[in-house]
Amino acid sequence: FEEVALNESQKSCAKCGGVMGLRDGKYGKFYACLNFPQCKHTLPFTSGVKCPVCQSGEFVEKVSQKSNKKFWGCSMFPKCNNVAWNEPVSQRCLFCSHTVLEKKNGKLYCLSCKKENNAV
Repeated sequence: FEEVALNESQKSCAKCGGVMGLRDGKYGKFYACLNFPQCKHTLPFTSGVKCPVCQSGEFVEKVSQKSNKKFWGCSMFPKCNNVAWNEPVSQRCLFCSHTVLEKKNGKLYCLSCKKENNAV
């Protein structure tokens, strides 16, 4: 086993200090410790976009159980049940000053007023 230097995209395991790798699971992407099965520590894959409703969580990529469709939900679920069906982007709306837009078909739309802001 070789020691791997961490770059900006890699995370360190909080339990064993090993490297966390990005995995694609049944319900979306997540980080898992590469020392599995000795260490079973996982972390959610977050977008880095703060939830505008609770202000403490971040949007996490998930997959719906029934329709198998990708969506983005707040990491503070079930305390906060804010969701977006398209990828969230941390940018202020030109019309209503809402702090999160969503990327849909190459364009940005406001989650609050639903107006198109500009082309990506």
